[in-house]
Amino acid sequence: MHQPLSICILGILPALLLAAEPSPAGHWAFQPVRPEEAPQVNDAGWPRDTLDNFILAQLESAGLAPAPEASRQVLLRRLSFALTGLAPSTAHLQTYLVDQPDAPLDAYVDALMDSPAFGTHWSRHWLDHVRYRPFPGRNHGNDPYRLWVERAFNQDMPYAKFIQMQIAGDLMPGNQPGDEIHLDGLVAVRPFSLKNRHTHQLDLLGRTFLGLSLACAECHDHKHEPLLRNDYYALKGVYESSRVMKLPYLRERKQFDQYKSALAQKEANQKRMKEELKEFARVSQLLDLRKRIESERAKLDNPKEARNHDKIRKNLEKLEKDQHKRLEEIQKRGLALDAPQALEYIRLKEDNLAFDQKWKEVFLFDAFVDQEDAAMIADSRPPQHGLVVKPGDDPPRDPAVPRRFPAVLAGDQQTPLGERTRES
Repeated sequence: MHQPLSICILGILPALLLAAEPSPAGHWAFQPVRPEEAPQVNDAGWPRDTLDNFILAQLESAGLAPAPEASRQVLLRRLSFALTGLAPSTAHLQTYLVDQPDAPLDAYVDALMDSPAFGTHWSRHWLDHVRYRPFPGRNHGNDPYRLWVERAFNQDMPYAKFIQMQIAGDLMPGNQPGDEIHLDGLVAVRPFSLKNRHTHQLDLLGRTFLGLSLACAECHDHKHEPLLRNDYYALKGVYESSRVMKLPYLRERKQFDQYKSALAQKEANQKRMKEELKEFARVSQLLDLRKRIESERAKLDNPKEARNHDKIRKNLEKLEKDQHKRLEEIQKRGLALDAPQALEYIRLKEDNLAFDQKWKEVFLFDAFVDQEDAAMIADSRPPQHGLVVKPGDDPPRDPAVPRRFPAVLAGDQQTPLGERTRES
């Protein structure tokens, strides 16, 4: 059986670090959890569960006794506030206080956890960890990430799946072909600024998923934890090799695949234009300049532009000088305006413009930025040799650090991610 999501959140995340065997570093915090025998207590009749032995042992060691058992009405209130954040409903009080005053409270707990208020109340713990704030124009009722987290709690999603979907939900298969793509990824939708995005992302990764801070390792090996400076930059390389695509209108797998295919063609066109047909960019630029000159000249015949004639003429003079200069350069290089390569360059350029027009509602970012809608992680071209460590403001001196996991988790002999996958 999987762990209920709320139980996992209560013990937030040190379990993710626990391996089947002790870690290479031997650090106490990274050792496997082992069962501990319940302590003996003087009042053997009080504990109802093994956990109660630990509580009572602590009380007895301090010379204290447990408080008297709460009334059923108080228990109903405590359970309701703990699970839903709300007072018990009239119907629940009638059922579990009046009609069934002696029945076990299991059914009452199940009813509270089946309530939509359970997801609303308990999701706030996770949202606090990931530093949630609604985006402009969003609120509790329409923010996609918050609603997704609430659904996950209400559906009792397995914790491992909860984490996986936030990292790579768009790459996970749906229940049926054509299922909606999961675009509400944690890593993508958090509102990090462009300038400091990776610093914040790594801090979020450490504090939320690892139960420790990675921040100090940006400058030096940790003094009290087995985290190396190279570990920091090895993880940072993962973020550096990813990009975020804002795809609010790509919800079906078929449409998504069409976009990815068209994007691949655009990138292939750009590669040809920059390499094979680079020289003929000058021809395309000259033709664009001529169109602009024609457009400016047309303004002189427009009565609405009468006040701007002097400005238009000065602009035309500059554009015509630029045209003459560009034409001389093209002739000097022996490039014909109607050369097949020039026509091919223009065709590829027009194809790319058509792509931009067709998918104009889709915005492609090469960095994590503030966004107003759901986003997804897409593969990006990873650094060939990893991320170069930059000590302070000095020029880079250290060798490149390949993308990998911290050595305390995966050992220091692990194969770099770049050698295991071509993905980000």
